[in-house]
Amino acid sequence: MSESRPPGGAPPGRPPARDGPPRPLDRAQLSGIPLAKVFDVSDVEGAERAAEEMVRMGFAGRKDGFKVLMPKEKMLAKRIGFTVVTGIRHGLRRSGRDSDVGHWTYHEDAGHYAILLAGADALEGCGLARRAG
Repeated sequence: MSESRPPGGAPPGRPPARDGPPRPLDRAQLSGIPLAKVFDVSDVEGAERAAEEMVRMGFAGRKDGFKVLMPKEKMLAKRIGFTVVTGIRHGLRRSGRDSDVGHWTYHEDAGHYAILLAGADALEGCGLARRAG
C-alpha cells in the first residue's frame, strides 16, 4: 500500500517540514540585548551559585538578560555551561515559573567563552523573537 502525502512531503497527521533550523543570532544581535548582570565563573561551584542567583532574579517580565563568562578550557566550559543551563531550567520549573529561556554560547575574547541567557520578554523587547499565540 502506498501512503499518499500532501504537497509538503510530510506523512498524514504530521506538520510539513520547516525550511530548516532557525538561524542562530549573530554577535551584533546578541550585543543588542541589555544585561542585568555578568557572572565571571571559573568552576562548577561558581556556576551553581550563578544559576541560583539568576533563578532568584528571574527571567519573566525582564527586558534584559545575563552573561556568564567561562575560561576557554573546552571541557571545563562544557561542564559550566551544562550546570548553568540545567540549574536555571530546574530552578524555574521547581518554583513554578516560566522556563522559556534562550541561551547562546560564543567566543567572548581570547581567554573566555560566554553564554548569553535571556527570557522571551527580553528577546521580544529587542525585536529578536515573537511570542506565539
